[in-house]
Amino acid sequence: MNVIREAPLWLLEWRADALRRIEALRSKWRREREKLDLELETLTIEAGYSEQLSSLMEREEEAGASGNFEAREQIAVKVDEGLAAETQHHFMTQSDLNIRKLGALFHQQDLESRSFEEALTAQIVAVCRSASVGPVDEASLAERIEALANQAEAAFPKPGRFIPGSISLEAFAEEERRLWRVAQASMGDSERLHLAEALKLQLRRVDADWNAHEEQMHADYEAQRAEIEGRRVEERTLVATPSGPWKSKEKQSRLIHTAPIIQPEGTMNFASSSSDMGDLGDSEAMEVQLRQLDTAFAKAKAKVAYQKQNAVRWILRQNNRMLVQISAMERDKTFLSQHLEREEASLQTATRKVNAFTDLLVDGGNLPATLRMGHQEQTAGQPRSQGRGAIPRLALAKAKHLDHTNNSKSFFHGTTLPPLAK
Repeated sequence: MNVIREAPLWLLEWRADALRRIEALRSKWRREREKLDLELETLTIEAGYSEQLSSLMEREEEAGASGNFEAREQIAVKVDEGLAAETQHHFMTQSDLNIRKLGALFHQQDLESRSFEEALTAQIVAVCRSASVGPVDEASLAERIEALANQAEAAFPKPGRFIPGSISLEAFAEEERRLWRVAQASMGDSERLHLAEALKLQLRRVDADWNAHEEQMHADYEAQRAEIEGRRVEERTLVATPSGPWKSKEKQSRLIHTAPIIQPEGTMNFASSSSDMGDLGDSEAMEVQLRQLDTAFAKAKAKVAYQKQNAVRWILRQNNRMLVQISAMERDKTFLSQHLEREEASLQTATRKVNAFTDLLVDGGNLPATLRMGHQEQTAGQPRSQGRGAIPRLALAKAKHLDHTNNSKSFFHGTTLPPLAK
């Protein structure tokens, strides 16, 4: 027997009103979270480095610019340590603040959830009393609620076997909410994966750019050496610009840039002018020029190696910063997902409680005759009489919004129960 189909109209209206109020409460909570989420994203703690760290970063840059690469490396190690400590402190402080604000909102919503449960229980008692039906057996109600939960789980198709129209809109919405909760809980792993791929592409690009630059430097060095030695100089060799997945416009639009890409730079002209040789003979002048060429080429290679090291270091620094930020955000999202699990369980229990109560009231056969007529019988034939003994119709509130206060009765404000059965 289709219990819902056999339910009297007044009970169906009470059920529909109760379910609407549950969804209204869900929507209210979602709007409150979205409002707070926007606030947390826009009103953040201002980031900044300490004077000590800023001074170290200036010294690091000066050492690199002067070519004192050994000193620069020593300072860079201290800068790395300072950046890691201050970045950790900044994002964890922000996360602590976020969790306090989220916790205050979730506490308020948990209180409302408990108040709604009390109001729903009071409504069920009032419906039974108004319909002259004895109190619902709690064990039977719990058993029916569990059966509805198992039925809903079994009805949802397995992944990859979804057939359009095979599930209800309610089940689809429930699955959509479940996927959203999973996305919040797994946010950290997902973002770390994306960041790792972006880092991999950036390092590949640095290698490709610097390899091409060094290859061009070597080609120019060989050409200048041949010119000094009086050998025939071919047309200048131009090394092709490296290409890779990072060159794709589509990739660039989606790539998470951990740091601006530093491009290799430096002169390709290593030799001194022959006019600087004075009275030296041709052979001596050539030897001097070759030594100068080799020295200039070695310095250029060292400078380019430093530039590449500097580029990689800043990419890794920014990557580490984003990893710390992800870890902090992961705390917030884990806290959120745990609350969403509690919220979903509470509202699903309330929904199934309404449906289970409706089933028990009709299926138990305890309704008085004047309140037991099925929905189809009520809507068929002549209009219902409004005199003595007529089937009562539940006049429900038409308010679009709930009055949310700490008073549990407010959740069902405006609901009119059926008159006492005669």
